[in-house]
Amino acid sequence: MNLCPQKSLAGWQSETYAAASMPSATLISAQSFLVDRIVPDCEVIHLPSADVPGGILKYRIAVSAFRSQERPRRLKFVPAQNITAPDGSIIFDFRHHSPGNWAHLLTMHLPLLFHISEQLAIPWQQALILMPKSAPRYARRALAMFGLKTLFTDDIVHGAGVEIIADPWQCFWPVRPDWATTHSVLSALHAAIAREDRQLPRRILLLRRDTRTLTNSADIVALTEPLGFEVVYPEDYTPAEQAAFFMNAEAIIAVHGAGLAPLLYRTKNSAHMKLVELFPCGHITSVFRFIATQTNTAWVGVRGKLRPEYVKPAYRLSKPYRRFSLDNFEVDPRSLMLALRKLEIAA
Repeated sequence: MNLCPQKSLAGWQSETYAAASMPSATLISAQSFLVDRIVPDCEVIHLPSADVPGGILKYRIAVSAFRSQERPRRLKFVPAQNITAPDGSIIFDFRHHSPGNWAHLLTMHLPLLFHISEQLAIPWQQALILMPKSAPRYARRALAMFGLKTLFTDDIVHGAGVEIIADPWQCFWPVRPDWATTHSVLSALHAAIAREDRQLPRRILLLRRDTRTLTNSADIVALTEPLGFEVVYPEDYTPAEQAAFFMNAEAIIAVHGAGLAPLLYRTKNSAHMKLVELFPCGHITSVFRFIATQTNTAWVGVRGKLRPEYVKPAYRLSKPYRRFSLDNFEVDPRSLMLALRKLEIAA
């Protein structure tokens, strides 16, 4: 990932990150005859340990023209305007890699800001965060939570700023929890949390409304409510409250998605937490499983029920398996109960 023109690397700071190991884990499937043709049961799948690649990060301060990589299609053939950043500002251009996605912003862009600003001794008050003009409200609120100065524009911005080369873009996954839990970051986060006065549950069932919704949510609520779980939709809470979920909860059951992003802001010394991640068949990923291992969080995955249309594409190994990523899905209560028992949340 290259966010600046190829130039001489004179004056650049360079950091190399070693690969990290992700330990083995468990994924539980819905009850079916795929286990035994006479007596249906859940599959308890062993996920092997895996390496999470590192890479190289380079950065420097330079006077440059910062161009958005996220210009909307309707503006592709419209010349961008030229604007100048306020004097004294240091630009961080985050108009790349979908910063409007809450999870991308919290787990990729902001940790980069926190680390590079610390290494280059840039006070947060000087940082000017460039974001796409269309950035959604929740992304704007997340930036405001940290007291960051922002400019939402699709135009070319001239001024002093941080040029970044990351190879690959995910190169800092092995170290980013350290960047997200420095004294400065946690102080800002705790100050934002302290301004909220709503009592938050200790056991949370984190659901989604628009995509990846549970088609049998009533069954899952009936199963988990007697165990003390309360239904939460992230968009009903402020960014600070969503961060507080993961700092204070003892157990979370969550549909995979952006609502899990604040998991990164748990420290290595945070109280032990248990997490069950619910997946549609079309979107199994180890992103939050890896973060869980870095933040003193016990993790078990639960995969929703298969549909006939999922099967053939799953075996076409030369093609990406993306078509069903946002599908609504059904979770077998039996598979969820097995996950809760494995984490010793249920008897």
